[in-house]
Amino acid sequence: MKQQDRNWLTSFLDTTGLDWIPIIFDETKFPEYPRPTVERHKEIQAQTADLADEVVDEIVVYYEKLFENDDKRASTIESKAFSLMGITGIASSFIIGFAQFLLTNNSFPSIIRIVVMVLYSLIGGSLLITLLLARKAIVIGKYNFMAPDPLDRLELKKTNRNDIYRQYAADLLRSYENNLALINDKATYVRGAQDWFRNAILLLFILSMVFTIYLLFRPNLDVQVTPQPIPVFVVTVTSTPTYTPTYTPTLTPAPTSTSTPLATPTSSIPPTLSATP
Repeated sequence: MKQQDRNWLTSFLDTTGLDWIPIIFDETKFPEYPRPTVERHKEIQAQTADLADEVVDEIVVYYEKLFENDDKRASTIESKAFSLMGITGIASSFIIGFAQFLLTNNSFPSIIRIVVMVLYSLIGGSLLITLLLARKAIVIGKYNFMAPDPLDRLELKKTNRNDIYRQYAADLLRSYENNLALINDKATYVRGAQDWFRNAILLLFILSMVFTIYLLFRPNLDVQVTPQPIPVFVVTVTSTPTYTPTYTPTLTPAPTSTSTPLATPTSSIPPTLSATP
């Protein structure tokens, strides 16, 4: 692979935060800042032992300011890590609730549901990585903060004031270099957590755009979708009327016979006259 392509790939992995995925599974791949070695401690002891009496006070004041500034910087970094963890929890609750709504709502086409579920899976993974990296910024088990031991001054009580301050300056410088490396590691973890939280926000934006495009072009999508045949069941009900005769008794009066006298027939034939010769 060419150097230019390798640089582009490294830049892409660093920008997207994908270079953190191997570190999550194997912490030994984390690029730690170098801690002061035993040789460095001896070198600091030798440098502070040669300090002139007139500049010892100024050196001690300067190292104390460096030590206090790093302490404030560590508090700021851990505060950012706690904030990221809190925001991640709130965002996770919102995403879980919306995912339940999506699963129970059958009005979306299958392709939209698949795309949305893929995006939700990526968002959930991004928030999980954010949470893991933010926790690493708060708890780093292998290394601890250093500070000058107050008992060292009691051991040097028989010596003069300048020797005490030279030893105190050496302790401050060793503590500063150790704490600086530890704080830089914390800052690196917080930066990784911020990168993955940014990825989650970007995926949420893409998700909202998917819903927006679907709602804007929903009529066209509905026309292109081939409707599936729906089985129709026809139930024929035949009604046969049943007639039940009803008998109502009716009282009919018996006929009364009335005898009418018959008239005596009268013959209309005229009588025949018989002539006697």
